Amino acid sequence: MKCVAIGGVPATGKTTLVKKIYDKMPKINFEYGLVKGHYDKENNIALLGLYNQNNTFLGTDRLSMGVNKQFLQYISMVQRNIIFEGDRLFSLNNLIKLNELYELRIIMLVNSPETLVKRHKDRNDTQTDKFLKGRETKIKNIKEHFGGIIGRIETYTLTNLQESETLSNNIYDWLKS
Repeated sequence: MKCVAIGGVPATGKTTLVKKIYDKMPKINFEYGLVKGHYDKENNIALLGLYNQNNTFLGTDRLSMGVNKQFLQYISMVQRNIIFEGDRLFSLNNLIKLNELYELRIIMLVNSPETLVKRHKDRNDTQTDKFLKGRETKIKNIKEHFGGIIGRIETYTLTNLQESETLSNNIYDWLKS
């Protein structure tokens, strides 16, 4: 089975990227306790998180803060290709477990500080500097753990919607293959 885990600090384009994959998928909604998402039965792909809402914060941001225990059960039990993005599930412990169970592809989105400031302002974010610094530390720890394994972390800067579309096609095609 395959898994694509997409991470990055807030406002790097994670949700925009995965929303493009969501739009391509024939899907049904599913729930496994606190784990919720959309399932592409034809290609056996589970997209974790909620994307069928009109909200700035989608995906795993819409899941319960307590989702991790059931997430670990879910990935151990199901035989599905999985994709997710966001802070709820993109943690070092989860990625280590996924790496044991799946062919894991870690995608890290980055952007310039100027772009991030603009995107936070455009979204009317209320995230504190302390919260944002915590996300940076989390990403740094993941990079340190997996970065030493050549090719384990793919890094992308998505500056426009066409770049998001191109990468979303790449990811979706990989999961289907």
